[in-house]
Amino acid sequence: ETMVAATKLRNTFLLMSILGLLVIAPKVEAQTSAKQYRELGDSYASQDKLKEAADAYELALSRNRNAFTFDERVRMAVYLSWENRLDRAIDELHRVLQQDPQHLEARIQLARVYSWKGDLGQAIVEADEVLRQSPGNHEAMLIKADALEWQGRFKLAIPLYREVLERDRRFDAQ
Repeated sequence: ETMVAATKLRNTFLLMSILGLLVIAPKVEAQTSAKQYRELGDSYASQDKLKEAADAYELALSRNRNAFTFDERVRMAVYLSWENRLDRAIDELHRVLQQDPQHLEARIQLARVYSWKGDLGQAIVEADEVLRQSPGNHEAMLIKADALEWQGRFKLAIPLYREVLERDRRFDAQ
């Protein structure tokens, strides 16, 4: 009886080990291939091969976006946007912000991509949220001013441009 119990225990352990490998192995493989694609994208980016970099980053994110930090995901989304994959970039930036609503760089890039896409109202909303979190943020002010100008709302854009220029002058003087 003890021998039968030991055999059952050993068989159960072996079965659980095999099942564990079947469950874990694909996750490890996905994470490894995701990181390999990111490294490939980094290599292409360093050579200014933006299309190839965007292709690799898109594959990396699709394999396992959670293998990356929020900053890495934002950087990959920027490369997607530079290759005019605006909807994919917006999607990734939204995913980052769902997990970390205070991620300022993700929100700045989201505002910028919305402006490039022509969704100027949403660009302004995102820029305003950056300015709420980080009053006087230079990039958000410029994105908002550009969006207002592109909407033909010059009277609202001009004071923002003036404030940006004044801040630049004060910075240059320091």
